[in-house]
Amino acid sequence: MGHSASLISINAQGETNLHNIEFIHGHADLFYGCTLAAIIAFSLLAKKNASSIGEGSMSELIEKLAPPKSLLVFFLPACILVLCLYLDIHEHTNGFTFKGEEELAEMLGAFGLLGYTTSKASQFAIMKRNCG
Repeated sequence: MGHSASLISINAQGETNLHNIEFIHGHADLFYGCTLAAIIAFSLLAKKNASSIGEGSMSELIEKLAPPKSLLVFFLPACILVLCLYLDIHEHTNGFTFKGEEELAEMLGAFGLLGYTTSKASQFAIMKRNCG
């Protein structure tokens, strides 16, 4: 109980989760938005970067690890919503987003991550079947 009690004492909402720890709490949206932006950039630029590296295992790895562009339908709106929250453009400041946008952004990001892991697991299964 000592560890969770000390986590509760530094948590902005008195909960035992990491995103509400005081020094993370005010910047969680920025970190999440930047992570989503990096995922989007990796998805969009992977093929170009892989071709600039040339033929070989590294360029093949980059292309295989990149999220499919079809998943941008989840990552892009999540990124926009989260960065609007961080920049304080939301329903409380007469912005263009709406109540519950944080939960929607988290859900969209989670769906994108689910789609990514599912597509990579499927690719792995196909590779394993073809090799074995």
